[in-house]
Amino acid sequence: MCPNMNSPAFEPTDEQKAIIKTNEDTMVVSNPGTGKTFTLALKVMELLQSNVEPEDILCITFTEKAQKEMFEKISSLAKERKIPISKILKIKIHTFHSFALRYLKEVGLISGNVIGNNFLRFSILESFIANKALNYPKGYIIGDTVPKVENAIRYMKNFGITPDKINLNDATKKLKKLHDVNRSSFTMDEMKAMLRYFVQAYKHYEDSKTRKNDVDFADLPLMFVEKFRGAKIPYVLVDEMQDMNKTEAKMVKMIVGKRLFLVGDSKQAIFGFQGGSIKNFQDFTKTCKRLLLSKNWRSTNEILDYSKNYFLTSSAQRANYEDELKKFSSARKGSIPKVFSTVGLLSKILCLIQENKGKEIGIITRTNKQIIEISKFLDINNIEYTATSSLATS
Repeated sequence: MCPNMNSPAFEPTDEQKAIIKTNEDTMVVSNPGTGKTFTLALKVMELLQSNVEPEDILCITFTEKAQKEMFEKISSLAKERKIPISKILKIKIHTFHSFALRYLKEVGLISGNVIGNNFLRFSILESFIANKALNYPKGYIIGDTVPKVENAIRYMKNFGITPDKINLNDATKKLKKLHDVNRSSFTMDEMKAMLRYFVQAYKHYEDSKTRKNDVDFADLPLMFVEKFRGAKIPYVLVDEMQDMNKTEAKMVKMIVGKRLFLVGDSKQAIFGFQGGSIKNFQDFTKTCKRLLLSKNWRSTNEILDYSKNYFLTSSAQRANYEDELKKFSSARKGSIPKVFSTVGLLSKILCLIQENKGKEIGIITRTNKQIIEISKFLDINNIEYTATSSLATS
């Protein structure tokens, strides 16, 4: 069992003690399972117990789930240390988007009406129809083309690329260099036409929003960076900082007043789809003291050794990560992991279940579709289970 980090009996490691006592801009490289959010919460406690006003602290992360976890850890530690909940409620604990939304509403720049995905999808379809862009059936355009265009627009906006910044001639020249007609089923003329229709759809969407005086979630950080004129916040703490995109990194630099505290791990970067880049991670290493979290609380040493070896062998930047992983270890021991490679996935799952009767078995998949497929197979074989997908049978 892993120790409960929120328990009063839990003693922070020497690494954590050194981190929370540091009185300069700090970037904590937190290897997997080393308690990064807990360490951030410890830093908040240190600030409060050093008589920093709670209103002078901002904790910021990416998802609502992570925001909730951060609040719960901070509240739990505050309770152990007899810090009143009224103080904790004054701390600004936000996602990047909720923080930007709150500021923009408070200064009267937006009404607070944030439009959802359906408006973007409809706007793209509307533009395609008006420009007679595609000869495919409408069902195919709605089910296949529109979602791809939507994702491309969202991705570009996370880099701050709006239609007014797209030079069609320059983009066409880039397209000619990138498009391999010998390997593609589309001609260069078709690709150039699609580029033009894409920019038209993007512009139509932005113009439609402007007429309605609405914003979408991707607008919030962009608008914040452009319009922010507020007071800086003395202490800014960022969780999962490896996933910051360029705009979010700008936000952090704009708002921090006195001290910056970042926790994250470039090895766990997962937000590339929204413009997240470890380039921002590397940028902050130039201005922050770099400290490591190395003690893992989740796994055994055998699992960590296997994982480290697999990661370093697979990484194109092995030298960059060897130092981070040198002391990465656990106090617990266990069996050496067994890894199976098979084309008969479902039959192998059944075999492993039968060979390990009475044991708890976890199955991790990449998509909900895979969960549903495995769920149906387990139902057919009368095997009880629970699943995270609401569409699973049991």
